[in-house]
Amino acid sequence: MLRAILGVIVGFFVALGVVEGGDAAAWWVFGADALFKDGVWDVTFIWIILSIVIYVIAGLFGGGVCEVVASKGTRAAIVLAGVVLVVGSLEAKNLKKNTDAQSATTRQVEVKRFESMQYARIPTLARFGNPIFAVIGILVGAEIIRRKGAAPVT
Repeated sequence: MLRAILGVIVGFFVALGVVEGGDAAAWWVFGADALFKDGVWDVTFIWIILSIVIYVIAGLFGGGVCEVVASKGTRAAIVLAGVVLVVGSLEAKNLKKNTDAQSATTRQVEVKRFESMQYARIPTLARFGNPIFAVIGILVGAEIIRRKGAAPVT
């Protein structure tokens, strides 16, 4: 039981780290001009696709680590998926409030990454879809570890 709880916690923070690292890498590789539309805080299609990929990869790593820490065969990955879905949905709802309040703000030429995180206007489907993509990644990542550990009986 304790290992399962620890697996959920560690898996959550691994997934969170991958999301933050992936966002930073996307910012570094593409920059604000490719990730935002000209002069506004609306994200581009490139950003939406990158975020889907980042969230799936984060889920794969988080689910895999959760399964390893919790010991194979437990249902810790399902709990982790539920936690990510709830936290991600609450974050998406909060993000909606923030972006509505900032909707009149125009984007400057020079933009810092943390400023972009505060003002970015992300479509509703992407905001609520990203946690779902992470959940899919978590369940697949845990299943990969579960099957990898199952050696054939000879």
